[in-house]
Amino acid sequence: FPSHDMISSGTVKLSSTTPVGPSAGSFVVASGGVLNLNGNTITNTYSLKISGSGISSNGVLINSSASAVSYAGAVTVAANASIGGIGDITISGAISASSYTLSVVNGAGLTATNIANSIQSLTFTSGSGTIYTNQSLTLNASSIDGDTLIRTYAASKDITVNGALTSTGNGTNLSLYASRNVLVRNTISGATSNPLNVSLYSNVDKTSYGAVDISSGNNITTYGGNITIRGGADDPSSSCAATYSCNSGYAVGDNNAYGTYIGISITTATLNAAGGNILLYGRGYSTATTIGDGVKTFGATISTSSTGTISIYGVGTGGWNGLIFVASGTTGTTINGGTGAVTISGTPVSGKIGRASCRERVCQYV
Repeated sequence: FPSHDMISSGTVKLSSTTPVGPSAGSFVVASGGVLNLNGNTITNTYSLKISGSGISSNGVLINSSASAVSYAGAVTVAANASIGGIGDITISGAISASSYTLSVVNGAGLTATNIANSIQSLTFTSGSGTIYTNQSLTLNASSIDGDTLIRTYAASKDITVNGALTSTGNGTNLSLYASRNVLVRNTISGATSNPLNVSLYSNVDKTSYGAVDISSGNNITTYGGNITIRGGADDPSSSCAATYSCNSGYAVGDNNAYGTYIGISITTATLNAAGGNILLYGRGYSTATTIGDGVKTFGATISTSSTGTISIYGVGTGGWNGLIFVASGTTGTTINGGTGAVTISGTPVSGKIGRASCRERVCQYV
């Protein structure tokens, strides 16, 4: 190829890495065109600009080979664009997408862990991936078919689940790492015979002070997968903050206020692990003297079955509640276990203790 190539219709299918040209060159793949890497790894830094969904919505950049490939150049998303194919693709150059939506489709697995990635809107359609971004990110309605990890790699960035997310993979892991808040604004679900492990981590840099907030009706249903909700506050690691990976501490409510600050808030929603384990760690506020509830539910249901365990740990601050379970209207909070252990531990400096009526491992908080 010459050093600058425009693909506006049809497919260019690489047969080797040789014809790509010098690192100073570039590809532009417009709507209606397709660049097929076809199992060939591109090691020079040939830049790429993409837009559109390709042919039959199978992706504008694809890998039709089962052999995984990588692309070293920077990628500019010039309009909403899709990456697809049966083989995995690693993009090691920075992806710049502005406010356009990047979609991973048609069985593709995308690895994009350049810390300079700028992605604000992401969709999976029978795809999966490990994706970093230095922007707050919206996860649109999606179906994932493999392990998927999303990480905001800059301070004070949120991840918002804005569309219904489903899994078609058996035993798939969904892990969201937000430097600030994880905001669940739609449902997350596995399926029968397809358990989904869901891990939501906020404040993963220890200093952006983020919470996990699950709003009304936005249930998490894992069909036997585990549900883990926690964050970076009080994480004992001394090195995790630099890599935005702190996940052994508490979600913290500095940026999640419902009159008081709340580390984990669940409003008229259900967490149902159906035999999986549920683990929640919430802290009211980063400063011990500022009022905040560690974990607060409003008419929520937290449920598992069989040998699944439920563990809820809350730290209250400013004389407030470690744990508080309240009603929404006439609907109380229900914690429903199976034969596994149910652990409920609140550590307020001082404050109220919720009232509970428990029978046969079902607790109703009012």
